[in-house]
Amino acid sequence: MRPAYRLLVAVVAAASLAATAHVLWAGLGPVGGPGRVTAQLAFLDDALVGGAGAAAQQQFPEGEFFLTALPALAGGYQALQPGADKDERTSALARLDRAVHVIESDAVANRFGQTERLRSGAFYQGWRLLLLDVRAELSADPGHREGAVILAQQILYAVDSAPSGLVDSYPGRYWPCDNVVAMAAVQRVTRFAPVPGLAAAQERWLARIDRLRDPATGLLPHEVDADGRPLAGPRGSSQALIQAFWPDLSPAAASDWDAFRRTFVTTRLGLVGVLEYPTGTDGPPDVDSGPLVLGVSASASAVALAAARANGDRALAATLDREAELLGIPVQWNGARRYAAGLVPIGDAFLVWARSVPEADDREGSVAAPGAVWWLWALGTAAPGMGLGVWWWQRRRAVVTRADPVATIVGTDD
Repeated sequence: MRPAYRLLVAVVAAASLAATAHVLWAGLGPVGGPGRVTAQLAFLDDALVGGAGAAAQQQFPEGEFFLTALPALAGGYQALQPGADKDERTSALARLDRAVHVIESDAVANRFGQTERLRSGAFYQGWRLLLLDVRAELSADPGHREGAVILAQQILYAVDSAPSGLVDSYPGRYWPCDNVVAMAAVQRVTRFAPVPGLAAAQERWLARIDRLRDPATGLLPHEVDADGRPLAGPRGSSQALIQAFWPDLSPAAASDWDAFRRTFVTTRLGLVGVLEYPTGTDGPPDVDSGPLVLGVSASASAVALAAARANGDRALAATLDREAELLGIPVQWNGARRYAAGLVPIGDAFLVWARSVPEADDREGSVAAPGAVWWLWALGTAAPGMGLGVWWWQRRRAVVTRADPVATIVGTDD
């Protein structure tokens, strides 16, 4: 065999072996934990210092916002866990302070426009309050806590005074998922301070929100008009986000999670994913869904990891976490962990946030959890190496036959 062919065979065989090992590690190795979160945060901290926020803004409408906010929330959630040490808490507070400073700047806030009831809208103020919540809970600073309570009251008044129960995210554009995040952020303030009038206002809000539900799926629509009339039915990208915060708000969270699983969670090519459009329907990809592969949205699947953790669906959470390892092909160097070679840091930001969302108590749902078919992927990655091995053995056997045909016929025994 020519040297070039030998090199090609060696490279393909080595790649096949490495890919199979990667599949087995992703499918059977440990699920992501605090160590991976810390390493991801190290990469994202460096990326933000290097200008990744401005670059992300050129790609996504909320690129800089999410790339700034999500790692700060992830670090905060981790620092609030039992066993977190002083250094973790100090780092988390510093990251939260930086995030709040960036997000509260006019350059960021003004991107969302001036909505009628709430400056910069439900999306901006809801996620901003989440940051203020975590910072106030972590720091115990009276000033931080007062600021969170004031914003919570502003959001609560705006939502309660809206006839449909929804405040626009951008002027004239209404997404229920952003209002769910905002109301969950208001509810989370009560972990460290009371919010006057919250219980009654939340009850009124839930009653209005229930009237918006899609008759076919029982889930909230993707987008509505000012009067609450649906403009787009339920979609996986917004539903995954709703389900990540719904347990903070509704006693019906368990049944809604089951409805989400029935409607959007599926298996494709041996892996579990979240459809962008309800089972049996199709639609085009957009900036919310990202590219669709056989109807599955990578962004919805990443956010669904957070939702599964928040709803106590640990089996699905573990599967989605493992699949992130499989498809993201992580590289960790010098304590920093990046996925997809760090080319799309906002994807790393969503993943680290999803991995850090506190896990609810495990519960048994009425919908069976699908699982990834790891053996199929292991077989697929091993096939090229196995095929080359068989070919090599047959070729060597043929060479021996041509070199000593008599020995091959009569055997080698004396």
